[in-house]
Amino acid sequence: MTPPETPPDTEPADHRYAWPSADVGDDPHRWVRRTVFGLLLIGAAAFVVFAFSHAPSNEQAPTHDPAVVREVPLPGSHILHQAQIGAYLQQGYDGRLTVNGVAIPETDMDGAIPVTSREYDPKLGPRPNNRNEVLFTPGKGKVIETYGTGDVTLTLRYWNIARGQRSARTLSWHFTVN
Repeated sequence: MTPPETPPDTEPADHRYAWPSADVGDDPHRWVRRTVFGLLLIGAAAFVVFAFSHAPSNEQAPTHDPAVVREVPLPGSHILHQAQIGAYLQQGYDGRLTVNGVAIPETDMDGAIPVTSREYDPKLGPRPNNRNEVLFTPGKGKVIETYGTGDVTLTLRYWNIARGQRSARTLSWHFTVN
């Protein structure tokens, strides 16, 4: 086994084998660089804190009516051309949707049983089991096949089933289609 190498004796002008020195002594810009670097780090940390504190949230903003459990999408959201829209209501409520002034028929809503199906019961209507889920997804053969790009206004008209449609209230919100 050979002992570890020791640095060779060299002439002072020969820097090929010189060990780094901790003494930087004559560098007049050392503190300027350190200060600028430190300020850049502080600025980057401040930007990260700012970005996270102002990032959009997926939390549901409370509506003024407890009958509305959740709006889909959230007001101010950005969605795709074929995204599902609507609202989830408390049990015992039903509703209808209007998209930019176009009323969505109940038969076009998500979960609707086609009138031509053997499961359809005219007494119960096309949505007998999911009345509190007032949702719509555009598609071929529906009143809206795809959303246009831009701002969309969604209006929800909802009511307590026991009280009937005469007790209906409305809620509107906006989102953007990309």
